[in-house]
Amino acid sequence: MPRGGKIQRKRGETSLKADDGRGRAPIRVLIADDDDSVRLRLKRILELNPDFEVVGQARNGEEAVRFASDLRPDVVLMDVRMPGMDSIEATRRILAEAPQTKIIALTEGEVGGQDPPHDA
Repeated sequence: MPRGGKIQRKRGETSLKADDGRGRAPIRVLIADDDDSVRLRLKRILELNPDFEVVGQARNGEEAVRFASDLRPDVVLMDVRMPGMDSIEATRRILAEAPQTKIIALTEGEVGGQDPPHDA
């Protein structure tokens, strides 16, 4: 729990969130990417900002769905291409169980045979 923080629970919320001492809880993030180094870099970047708390890391779509169900993150950073269950199906399943969860799709390189726009 952060310094001087307290536990908050909103009506209908199943998980406890620690108040960061500034009157708000950090944004709980689940990272889903099959590349260990990408997950580690994202985690390190997010941990530099006290507004974020990395609550878990998944290596594939199946783990992302399971961890999202167990950990109830506010945001899932989801690699577009992962082995096993694809990110589209994982996103559908996560949102079916927890529609308030925000999903941010991440990609590196080509998608659908084309490079993503450089300004995206």
